[in-house]
Amino acid sequence: MLIGISSSADAKVTGQSIFGEEVNQLLLLTLHHPADAIEQAQDKLKSAQTDQQKSQLHFVLARAYSELLLPFKAREEAQKAQSLINDSTGNEFKSYISLSIAEASAISGLADDIEASVKSELAKARKQNNLNIQAYALRVAGLVQLTLNSPDKALSRFQEGYALTQKYPIRLKPADFAYWIAMVYENQGEPQLAIPYFTEAQKYYQQQSLSIGKVRTEIGLGKALIATGQTNEGLLVLRDAAELALEVQDLQGVANSYRHIAEQLILRNEAEQAEPFLQDALIIFNDGRNPFMQISVLLALAEVHLQKDAYATSKDYLKRALALAEGDSFLAQRIDINRKMAQVLADQADFSAAYDLMVNNATAQGKLFKERNSKRLLRLKTEFEVEQQQIQNALLTEQNLRQRAEIRTRQETQKYGFMLIFLLIVITLLMLWLYIKGKRHRQHLEALANEDVLTTLLTRRKALDLVDQQLKLAQRHGETISLALLDLDHFKRVNDKFGHQTGDNVLRSFGILAANTFRSTDILGRYGGEEFLFAFPHTSVEQVEEMLQKFAETVKTIPENIHCPEMQTSVSIGLIEARDKLSTSELIALADQALYQAKEAGRDRIVRYQSLSEEPRS
Repeated sequence: MLIGISSSADAKVTGQSIFGEEVNQLLLLTLHHPADAIEQAQDKLKSAQTDQQKSQLHFVLARAYSELLLPFKAREEAQKAQSLINDSTGNEFKSYISLSIAEASAISGLADDIEASVKSELAKARKQNNLNIQAYALRVAGLVQLTLNSPDKALSRFQEGYALTQKYPIRLKPADFAYWIAMVYENQGEPQLAIPYFTEAQKYYQQQSLSIGKVRTEIGLGKALIATGQTNEGLLVLRDAAELALEVQDLQGVANSYRHIAEQLILRNEAEQAEPFLQDALIIFNDGRNPFMQISVLLALAEVHLQKDAYATSKDYLKRALALAEGDSFLAQRIDINRKMAQVLADQADFSAAYDLMVNNATAQGKLFKERNSKRLLRLKTEFEVEQQQIQNALLTEQNLRQRAEIRTRQETQKYGFMLIFLLIVITLLMLWLYIKGKRHRQHLEALANEDVLTTLLTRRKALDLVDQQLKLAQRHGETISLALLDLDHFKRVNDKFGHQTGDNVLRSFGILAANTFRSTDILGRYGGEEFLFAFPHTSVEQVEEMLQKFAETVKTIPENIHCPEMQTSVSIGLIEARDKLSTSELIALADQALYQAKEAGRDRIVRYQSLSEEPRS
């Protein structure tokens, strides 16, 4: 969710950016594709000259990691940004960095020592009437209170921010606060109150094409629908969230969706089906060092093994969860862990130890219940709605008075009204034009980064990344993936005899034939020069060999396609099927051996790699 960044005293509401266009584009990219924003910011850091440039780029990285729910990395980058500021740095940017550090700390469960600093930033923003910082500080303050198990205070902060963003056109929107209000209600076991706010946030993020916000909201909405008995609808929403998270490389969103899907499988006593989802989620949460999510997955894994009567394994998961639940921020989690441990002990007939554990847990549980008194939340909700109604009544009264005063000058007002409508239409068209232009520019940059200019196939780096990703998924789920290295035979002769322009035409035609021959799910990349790397997920080596044989025949038509009939073209191919948990580099090396054998055997052929105990096939 985008934060407001303005500069001048005359720009307290919307304001001009304190960053240049380049950094502003990166901040916008964090809302759509934070992984791409991280990659671009890291590249720009290598050439940054001044501390100011470096500080701003580290701040971009902090925002992107925060969107991906990687709080430790977000805090580290924000602290780097803070270390590079000096006396000439604007106070507004200093406030954003300070709040960014606090936000990352709250998400990671380290909120004990930051409450005072957030209050200070909020008070300063109110005194200076800087509404953008004030809204951001309210959101961070709500997160801090939520981490400190004070949901009533958190709700108050989020509701104040919600009202502020409804009243003023600032950078943070009502949807940003609606999401967190819904999260408070959902965490307090009131999903029916959460659903309208989740729906409001989901609609906004959908309209604005803010993928990361949409993923977060759909996860919360799916969980709330399930909690209200709409299980099938909730699972569909969670599935959509997981697919979108995969599309934008939001691994934390993927893991969170998997976690909730697994919880439903556990409730159906389908522990075997739930465990793979939970193990995948745990790996992602461990990489992101997200303690709250790690604990929730460990609890679910403990329940899976409890259903299978694997008591020792269940206890191990609970002990790992308890080791993460340190500090007052994890009081609720410790209660859940101890309750589950008591259940395991009771199932093992160790009733004495289970009873002792539940007695010790009672004090902590009583404290938590006091903090989570649902009546106080209901009272706050009622007060908030009454206040909103009072504001609405005041606005209606003001409108009535204004209408009475404007009756005498209605014609003049209509004239200005038409002028204003015309101006709004012009502004809207201009904004639409800028949006389309920016979108096309981003698409062009993405194509340059991932697409080989000459062949239009994937670049070496992009192809390797996708192969590595598909290989890991195939190994994890027992799927098949085949990989091939292709080399245009005697390509140097083509360049020497017919010229480099003709050689380029051959490569270009080769890329077009490959794109037209193979499936959209296949990975087609230029590995270097006249060498190409193709990968075929979910496809056996026999099927791939048949496809490649047909493709090899079409390669021979290239001279005719480029109007150079006196030339001959063919391709040698080394083929391998993934096996034995080999890495991408190891598979490519083995495919290269098969390619070498194809060349040694006279070229223009396919050689499938076999182990030492098998004869090579060509």
